Amino acid sequence: MPNYTRFIYAATSTALPSTIRQHLIEITQICETLNNIEELSGVLIYGNNTFLHCIEGSEEQINKFHQMSLESPYTRDFLLLKREIIPAKSFKFWNIKYFIRETVLQQFFLDWHQDTFNPYIVQGTMLDEFVQLIIQNEEAVSYTFLEQYESIANERTIKSAKPFSSINYLFLGLFIVLIIVLAFYITSYLEHHA
Repeated sequence: MPNYTRFIYAATSTALPSTIRQHLIEITQICETLNNIEELSGVLIYGNNTFLHCIEGSEEQINKFHQMSLESPYTRDFLLLKREIIPAKSFKFWNIKYFIRETVLQQFFLDWHQDTFNPYIVQGTMLDEFVQLIIQNEEAVSYTFLEQYESIANERTIKSAKPFSSINYLFLGLFIVLIIVLAFYITSYLEHHA
């Protein structure tokens, strides 16, 4: 039975108020791609221009994601909150939650005498309880999406005779880096011309 790694960190968005929507769309696209290709799953919680990101996957996948997170133009002030070995993944897919829309998460912070979302203070017992809360409140996935996911999984099984080669991973990595660099330059351009 394989073990998985849970990786939880806090970070601050580098986006301006005028670009945060596009910033979140791009992050979502990258994470959904990683979920489909690398089988990473978890949740990103956004609020007050900060993130708490809880990701689960194999140790190798988490190591790659960790390095990518440190180099990301989307975030700054990266703080690793916890990294642990888990026997099974608690998240089946990747999801994004907006703190302002999540009354359960807001109540959790109020119970800890915090009136705003600040992922940098979520540590120790508070972090463990928060992770359990987001696992319990993981949104149900629509049946249509499950059908699509099963279809992709079946295609992978059929194509297993022809494995994904290292050159494919190289091109995928280069593509992701290109998207990140492009987003960074677009953001910089918009900042200087706004």
